[in-house]
Amino acid sequence: MSISKHKQTTAVLMSFPEYQKLNGDHLTVADKLKNWREQFNQQLAEAKNDFNIERAQDQGRDFSW
Repeated sequence: MSISKHKQTTAVLMSFPEYQKLNGDHLTVADKLKNWREQFNQQLAEAKNDFNIERAQDQGRDFSW
């Protein structure tokens, strides 16, 4: 059902479940960040680690101030 003002539709009347379907989930920024971190951590755990760094065991260059 539509609601009009001066023969122009200004609003739509619908049930709350229909509104929720159209409107979708409203997550807070904290919830979205938490979901992203969980997804990122899962992707990171599944990723193959091809980046191996071997550090030299020597003391490096001689340096003094």
